[in-house]
Amino acid sequence: MEIDKNQPSASDGRPNAFNISYGWKTSNIKTISDPPLQSLLTMTAEPRVYHGYMNGYRQPSAFISLAIKQTDAAQLECLQRAITYYFKQLPLNTRIQSIDEVIACFGEALCALQKAGGIPVFETVQIDKISSHEFTLWVPMLFGGCFHQVNAFLLRLFNHYLQQTAFSVDEQLTVLMNSLIKTLRVHAPQGSNSLNFLKAAFEIKIPWMHVMLNAFQFGQGRYSRWLDSSITDETAKISGNIAGSKRAAAMLLQKTGFPLPEQYVVATETEAVERANRVGYPVVIKPIDQRGGTGVFANLISVQGVRKAFQQASRQTQTVLLEKHIPGKDYRLLVVKGKLAWAIERIPAGVTGDGVNSIQTLVEQHNQRHQAMYPLRYIQISEDALDYLREQQVSLTTVLEAGRFVPLNRIANISAGGTPVGVLDKVHPDNKRLAESAAEILRIDIAGVDFISPDIQKSYRENGGKILEVNVQPQLGSTTAPHIYRQILSTLIHEQGRIPIIVVYGHAQDDFVAQLRTLLSQRYAHVGIARADGAVINGEKIVNTQSLFEAGQHLLLRKELDALIYCINAAHDINAQGLVFDRFDTLFLLQNDLDAMSINTLKKACTGRTLLAGDISQALNDFLH
Repeated sequence: MEIDKNQPSASDGRPNAFNISYGWKTSNIKTISDPPLQSLLTMTAEPRVYHGYMNGYRQPSAFISLAIKQTDAAQLECLQRAITYYFKQLPLNTRIQSIDEVIACFGEALCALQKAGGIPVFETVQIDKISSHEFTLWVPMLFGGCFHQVNAFLLRLFNHYLQQTAFSVDEQLTVLMNSLIKTLRVHAPQGSNSLNFLKAAFEIKIPWMHVMLNAFQFGQGRYSRWLDSSITDETAKISGNIAGSKRAAAMLLQKTGFPLPEQYVVATETEAVERANRVGYPVVIKPIDQRGGTGVFANLISVQGVRKAFQQASRQTQTVLLEKHIPGKDYRLLVVKGKLAWAIERIPAGVTGDGVNSIQTLVEQHNQRHQAMYPLRYIQISEDALDYLREQQVSLTTVLEAGRFVPLNRIANISAGGTPVGVLDKVHPDNKRLAESAAEILRIDIAGVDFISPDIQKSYRENGGKILEVNVQPQLGSTTAPHIYRQILSTLIHEQGRIPIIVVYGHAQDDFVAQLRTLLSQRYAHVGIARADGAVINGEKIVNTQSLFEAGQHLLLRKELDALIYCINAAHDINAQGLVFDRFDTLFLLQNDLDAMSINTLKKACTGRTLLAGDISQALNDFLH
């Protein structure tokens, strides 16, 4: 999380895949070509990327300076048509009718492209007009290399069309834009859970920062928690290993009294058919170690179906399981810290007849409605889907009577096109306790319990409901329960994840900070002090550092930290990398000689009082009271 001028640093935890030329320096690899020599929109200084917090932002940001030459109405109209075309899937609000609106659109596009690539961007661009043709922009971002890629592409696109008076599609720009979005997605937080947790944290003002790879810290010091998707820093590796093996988890649950379907390991097609004949049809074939319904074939009713399912499942794993199929509705019960937090019924992908249209037409209509907004609900007509239709004695040309539902997938997983419907208020107390107990036995703090039952409102003891699986790192989804991410964070993290943070600015501050630490120690067990040369806890230097930002980051990552004193000696301590926190409680200005950018950043981040400490003892008294 160091300042990034041209490419992401190693501390991003991402590959150094970006090496961009903006035109004033040579780059070894030009992934996006330089803009034309006669550029109308240019950068007047090298962009500055801050992986800390600047100018009031609650996420990392970049600062760029732009100059634009005079343009006429025809050029502006050409650019407008280009933006309308290239951004049709992520429309921008700005109407380009002036130079100011060119810059506003450029800033909006910087955010929109990052979002399209899955980069968490939750704030808007801040624009300052320096003169009639010069502007500065603050742009929210996460990874510096990703920002530079987006910025370089947009400079090329804007300059290309600002020099035209008639719009025509540039296929090279189309290819570059699609490639850019794909590249961003590789480097963006992986899985919908991560992005939704970050968004929820921003909404309820819990501080967050990128740790490494796909791990993020939510909160600071003693209140901090790490999450990678829905795996937390308390999810035991042993639990994950057991839950990751469907066979091991099933054996543990069965031997501790939980209701599960009969399950067997089958090594060959012949063995699978023999076992299915003994168990009795219908049966289920599935891999031992796949997620999201991959390789799972349910409700198999024939020898041919078992053979084909075994062949496909064995391509996904070395060990194939066969289960007795349990009739009923498919439910996902989400257990968080031992309590049922949410429940959905998963309706398998399928169509409902209208008495007019064929199944083929109904599928096409369904996909047109859902593909853009809910891509996971897109129905694919696979070979297995055709087999399943034949088993139901229909085909793609069949016109279903009005109201008849026909599934096209044997499983109801959302990742397999299933539709979720919230049923938390319908879960019978026995089923609730069953799910909570299963998560407890496996020691999983966030667990997705797959449960099948004719009716979730009836006890499993009465209607034969059974647990199918208990999933570690479940996909939570936001369709039926957009609140669930906020709810989980509020359950895991106390006090909004914030510890007391006091910022002290001044060249000669040792005595003041010593007195402040002594007073804070009366209330807090572990008081940290961040200085440019190292991190200190309770008077003991823990680590030597190269910068104040590095020292502060070290301390905020430590679970024992109760309070932080952040010692700024010069404007460089802020302007080099930004603040290490988005908000702090009190600012002590022992001197008043900071530049405008530093003062602006400090005042926007300070949620409490700013004290000009002429009398140290009085200032400390004011702070503590």
